[in-house]
Amino acid sequence: FRPSAAHRWLNCAGSVWVANAMPGDSSSYADEGTIAHKLQAHKLDPDNNESPTIEELATLGSENIALINDGVELIQNIAMLDGYEILVETEVTAKFGEREVSGTADVVLINDTGLIIVDLKFGAGRKVRVEFNTQLTIYGLAARYSIPGASKLPVTLGTLQPRGQGEGLSLWQCPEDYLAQMKKNYAAAIERAYAVALEDPSRPDPAFIQGPWCWGCVGRTGTGKPDSGVCPAVLKSAIMFRCGGELADAQPIQMPWWMLEHADATAKL
Repeated sequence: FRPSAAHRWLNCAGSVWVANAMPGDSSSYADEGTIAHKLQAHKLDPDNNESPTIEELATLGSENIALINDGVELIQNIAMLDGYEILVETEVTAKFGEREVSGTADVVLINDTGLIIVDLKFGAGRKVRVEFNTQLTIYGLAARYSIPGASKLPVTLGTLQPRGQGEGLSLWQCPEDYLAQMKKNYAAAIERAYAVALEDPSRPDPAFIQGPWCWGCVGRTGTGKPDSGVCPAVLKSAIMFRCGGELADAQPIQMPWWMLEHADATAKL
């Protein structure tokens, strides 16, 4: 239940089991983002976060390094003006029902009047909306739960997008009724994912629901090899499209799909 995938597991219980069964592949974009986060953490808290290596900085490039430096300066200025303490790469845990979800918040600004959760989004593509952001909402609830004295502080979410569409720092203060409702939503989604077959055949198979949240799901994309995805909902759609059949004609054989590993599409059907 990674916070960064919350938009997915809130909507599709099956995605949790697919992600658990299949390894995710790295990419040059992900590697670049990792270096950017490492540089930001070092700039904000050099005593506790090591600097990227010369090779890593070369991969990032001088233009991107300058953008990171600008973002760091912006965070430091906000902290200085309003007396915030800056917490960097902070492990936080939220409790939803009887279960816990943990993650690492890039930056948490805290003072007596509130919390600001800032997440670095280093992609050069589409803008990431800060309003109702499910990943950052978990971090906000988790910061309240994990940080002493923060349980009743107002929560503001922030996305720092130094390049591409949506440049700069976007902030949104979460309404309290929104936080209360999302806490219930996370708990319900986690229970839906756990209430599946596993070793008990009398329990239902996990529900696989298609939607915009499928983007980036390892169940859809697989390991990057042809036909390595295992999501039955996507496979059904593919069969229907290819064969012109109805959904009833495109039912996969009954098996625990989330436990399949790297069979090709023909073998899985």
